Amino acid sequence: MQDKIKQRKAVLFGQISQDSAVNPMDRVREKLYNENSRLPFHEVRAVCRHYRRKGMIQGVMMDRKMSAKIEWAQTRDELCTAVEALGFPAELGDACAKHLGSPKAMRRMIAYLQYEKPKKAEIVVDEMLAIRSEIDLWKEKKAAEEANRKYNEMLYYGPFDEE
Repeated sequence: MQDKIKQRKAVLFGQISQDSAVNPMDRVREKLYNENSRLPFHEVRAVCRHYRRKGMIQGVMMDRKMSAKIEWAQTRDELCTAVEALGFPAELGDACAKHLGSPKAMRRMIAYLQYEKPKKAEIVVDEMLAIRSEIDLWKEKKAAEEANRKYNEMLYYGPFDEE
C-alpha cells in the first residue's frame, strides 16, 4: 500500500513517467482531479467508469478526449473567475461556458470581460450571444463553401462517376 502511494506521488510530481503507473485508472484520475479543476470526485469516477467500459483507458484516443475535457474545465474555471471578479455570480459564468461551448469562445469572452469590464449582467449575456452568433455564422459559411465545392466538382467532372 505504501509503495503504491509513493508511486502516485512520484507520478504527480513528475519523478517517474506516467506510463509506468501501476493502474491506468490512476492516470485518468490524476488528469481529471487536480488542484486546478473544479470537477467533484463523483464526476471523476463517472468519467473513469465510462472510459473503462469503452476500453479506452490506455491510448491516444483517451488522452485526446481527456485533455480536451481538462482544457474545457480549466477555461470554464477561468471564465467563472473573470465573471466573479466583476461582481457577478459564478452561475453566470457557468451558464456562459455551457452556452459558448468551446474553450476558444470562452477565451474570447474572458478577453472581452477583462478589457471592457461591463457593469451589467445584460451586457455580459449580450456579448455571449454575439460571440455565439458569430460562431454559428462561421459554421454556416463553412457548410456553404463545402456545398459549393461539391457543386463545382460535379460541374467539372460531370454528374456520373465513371470508373
